[in-house]
Amino acid sequence: MLRRSQPHCGNTSHTSDCSYKSFVGCKPPSFTGVEGAVGLIQWLEKMENTLDISSCPEHHKVRYAAGSFSKRALTWWNAQIRAKGRDEAVAMPWSEFKLLLRNEFCPKHELQQLEVELSNHVMKGADHMTFTTRYHELVALVPEMVPTLEKLIDRYVAGLPSCIQSIVLAANPATLESAIALSAKLTGVMVKSGVLKDDTGKSKETAAKKPEHHQKKKQKVIENYAMATPLRQVPAVPVNTTPKNYVGMHPQCMQCKFHHPATVQCRQCNNCGRLGHRTQQCRAPVTQATNNAAVAIPAPQNTGNHNNNHRGCYNCGELGHFSRDCPKRVQPGAQVPRGRAFMIGAAAARQDPATGTGM
Repeated sequence: MLRRSQPHCGNTSHTSDCSYKSFVGCKPPSFTGVEGAVGLIQWLEKMENTLDISSCPEHHKVRYAAGSFSKRALTWWNAQIRAKGRDEAVAMPWSEFKLLLRNEFCPKHELQQLEVELSNHVMKGADHMTFTTRYHELVALVPEMVPTLEKLIDRYVAGLPSCIQSIVLAANPATLESAIALSAKLTGVMVKSGVLKDDTGKSKETAAKKPEHHQKKKQKVIENYAMATPLRQVPAVPVNTTPKNYVGMHPQCMQCKFHHPATVQCRQCNNCGRLGHRTQQCRAPVTQATNNAAVAIPAPQNTGNHNNNHRGCYNCGELGHFSRDCPKRVQPGAQVPRGRAFMIGAAAARQDPATGTGM
């Protein structure tokens, strides 16, 4: 007579022969103990699903689940084994195991913050999915705040917008699932009618464009700063502006304020008319009168007359005054003469072949 072999885990209701190898084949989630309260709840939910899929028996749940501990969680579990003994630790009920995990890896101050968050948890805009998901997480972390089904439903409905809340309360849902389904349908209706504003799609687009927007804004700020901020220049060496004392023997002229002999005329520029420098040292732009005078005055002739070396008026050629004081100077608006006459001596006229007879 052939003996029938026991089927493997997951294929039959006989779960007493489920091995740890088949449980690991279902890829149970790992837990390190540093994920926080939300991470613990998510790990418990995934682990319970894995235990159910692998058809793990009740007396092996704690043993198999503890096999996924690492780092801080593994250190804590080893301490529990040393305190209670291995047989007693792995044989504890699953509910007691979850309570120990919650007390260890959910600090009291963090639980108090979660209680406050659950009390003030409301739906923002038309984001019904985010509101519902976070509500389930908070309820799993602080279940003592909603110990009954009635309080569980009431706390959920209290977080809905007023336009939806009144309709859900009037429907008097018997389960939390019915309240969630009704509120989701009403949210879609309110969005279409314009009562609620759906910003979920815009928020995703804004999040996608946010890095590029900030990059362009940062670049623009840098350009504006570069335009508004002058370049750092090396500070100039301070120049000693204290006038030097005159060490010569000539007195100071009361007219030009320079030192020169009393018999010498003051230095005056024929270009700009200022005292203190000659035309050769003038920094002002050369005027047209200066250019015409330089072309019109012929080179001094060696006639034996030493008075020819003295310059006269650049306008009429006469001695005794400058061009700016010339009485024959063309007034503004008057017709400019087409020619110009120059006075020369008799000796210079005889030597100049261009001078005609009788001139």
